[in-house]
Amino acid sequence: MCPLQLLFQASPAALLLLLCLQLGISTAQEDTRKALIVNMEMPKTARAGEVVSLKLKVQTELRECMVIKAYILTSKPMKGPFNYTYTACLCEDYPRTFFWDIQTNSTLLVAAGVGITQEKNICPNDDAVIPIKGGQVSKISTLFIKYNIMSVAISTVEKDPNEYSVTLTVTNNMDKPMVVSEEFGGSTEIVGTAEVVSDENICPPGEEQYAAVGYQVSTALSIY
Repeated sequence: MCPLQLLFQASPAALLLLLCLQLGISTAQEDTRKALIVNMEMPKTARAGEVVSLKLKVQTELRECMVIKAYILTSKPMKGPFNYTYTACLCEDYPRTFFWDIQTNSTLLVAAGVGITQEKNICPNDDAVIPIKGGQVSKISTLFIKYNIMSVAISTVEKDPNEYSVTLTVTNNMDKPMVVSEEFGGSTEIVGTAEVVSDENICPPGEEQYAAVGYQVSTALSIY
């Protein structure tokens, strides 16, 4: 007997079972689709004050479009465009890429988050869905800051047993100028500190200064 004849001779219950199995397999395959696929790219290290870029690429495997918000959180307060939150329409054939510029003087823990939300006038004709699960994804990375943009050293010259002169030498290890304030003091232990400050009237006009305002380096020298 040919397979076609066997199919027609099968009972209605068997046909219903076969249909349910097919639907179950199809549903299982659809359930494996991810609503959000997020890839975060950021350098692992940077110099103090150096501007680095964080790149966040967002994709979806769902056939429907969604309204998403992409944002950044850090372990220390940040100012400026870094706090900007993007709102965009994400579709299977239209992945989105977002960028942030980061500038800090100390090691920073950075978390990038993407969430599906409900907002009008973002997707064409407001055709967008909100899936039951998988609507929030976050990525975390650390930006390590190298503390060597400048160095300080203290030297002394003894004039007599009760008098000496102290010199604080600050060395710029970068290829751009910096405006630095210096201070030192003490009696038996001399502590010298150099801090990068902002002053456009110090460097020659038009000279681009290295952006590391607030960065400090200290050293100490004991005198007996």
